[in-house]
Amino acid sequence: MEYEFTFIVAGVDVDDESATEALRDHVNAMLLRAGGLDLMTVLAEGENAVQAALDCVSTAKATVPQLRVLRLDRDLVGISEIADRTERSRQNVAQWISGERKSNGTPFPAAEGTAGRSNVWLWTEVNEWLRQYDLADEAQHPTRAEMTEIDFALTNLAPLTPRWPEEVGHAVPVCTESLHTVDMGSDLMLLEMRIQATSDPTRSLRFEGSAHVVSKPTARPVPSEFKPLRPLVRK
Repeated sequence: MEYEFTFIVAGVDVDDESATEALRDHVNAMLLRAGGLDLMTVLAEGENAVQAALDCVSTAKATVPQLRVLRLDRDLVGISEIADRTERSRQNVAQWISGERKSNGTPFPAAEGTAGRSNVWLWTEVNEWLRQYDLADEAQHPTRAEMTEIDFALTNLAPLTPRWPEEVGHAVPVCTESLHTVDMGSDLMLLEMRIQATSDPTRSLRFEGSAHVVSKPTARPVPSEFKPLRPLVRK
């Protein structure tokens, strides 16, 4: 399934032409700036929104190493934005919200909060409500719960630091970074891995570090040590 995500990012911006081109060509992502924030919008495929988001973040960070992905943009919308996106009048949207129109299906989503004196809603919830009336956009967006899980992964992953064996002390490292998830049934293991290769293809590497196991129903982290299992050997 294809999902659309908008991330708040740092380290690069829309004025960085090389980063913009690399993300467009290799990640199908676009950098933009709105409301004083640097954003990255991307279309990504996956079995679920969490996997799709973390996989595309991993690819983006590998493509542009200086990129830092901070969190998802919640895409809060007011009546005017909903009217613009659905090509309906503000009065129509206000009637949806009050239940005067389109009241046969599920109720209009509750407001997420206020901006100034006006209510705002999560677009992902409004878009899902619109789907029953064939007014939703074509993109699939993460749910509120999936957003929470994705943001948790982005802010709580611990880096895995390689430990060089003594006999490889002279090697010249080449470092790459990737983000991975391991589905464990009721739990999800989140790993951020820094993988280094030596100038000597016969040498091996060992890894030490930590990972997080996230309980899917509660999204509460349980620390788990990530111990070296076996050397990674280039052949």
